[in-house]
Amino acid sequence: MVISANTLSFIISAVQNRFSVFVDEFVSVLAQRMGNLVKDKCVDLDNDLSSSCLNAIENIIMFCPTQAIKHSDMLLPTCINLMKYDPEYNYIDTVVDVNMGEDDDEGWGYDSEDDGMNNEVEDSAWKVRRGAIKVIDNIALSSKEYLLKITQKYSIEIAERLKERHDTCKLEIFEALKTLFINHNSGDSTEQLKKEIVTPMTQQILVYICKNADHKNLKVKIATISTISALASTLTEGLDAHIDKVIPILKTSVEDKDNHEPTLECL
Repeated sequence: MVISANTLSFIISAVQNRFSVFVDEFVSVLAQRMGNLVKDKCVDLDNDLSSSCLNAIENIIMFCPTQAIKHSDMLLPTCINLMKYDPEYNYIDTVVDVNMGEDDDEGWGYDSEDDGMNNEVEDSAWKVRRGAIKVIDNIALSSKEYLLKITQKYSIEIAERLKERHDTCKLEIFEALKTLFINHNSGDSTEQLKKEIVTPMTQQILVYICKNADHKNLKVKIATISTISALASTLTEGLDAHIDKVIPILKTSVEDKDNHEPTLECL
């Protein structure tokens, strides 16, 4: 089945929108297979099957958006759950500190040799999480209606997943957040969207984003700055109330003499 799902992905990439007549037939089967995982145990074969099915669905949405979008209400709740699928790692649930800097960063995917979380164990569940967030991102990109729905209903959950321990997944989460922020900059009633949807969640989303500002991975640092930039371009003056939380991060990045990329993102 893994080989079949991978082959299907290649076929969809090759024929593109000519696959549209088969969308309804395949999406329901792929959706059923992608969620067939053991809740509290990581099984590599199951993870490979789930990620292959998610990749196929991603391609379907990318190349056949008109036909695929009607399945979004069925796909989104499952993908939101799958982006959190990490049965062999204990994330510590912490209360979001809106003042920032006063709560513990433990549980946010930072590696530590003595935190008791068995960080040395590598598993394949990250492939599932990555595939799920890419499907969510593609749904948001393919439809203004679902861009709005995802922002309203799931943006906090997506931002919270920035505690992700696998940097490949973390970077995809940043990309999904930028999709949500940037794409609200076009179309009708943009200011109303910002006021009613994005602005009320800004403080909480910023906390999750800024927790990654001192991450040891340079790509994550750059993604943090670029995501703050995307949020600022959407909110414009709406970010004024939170500028005291953003300026120290930008200042630190500009003053970093060892790495120029974060400085360029700031500028």
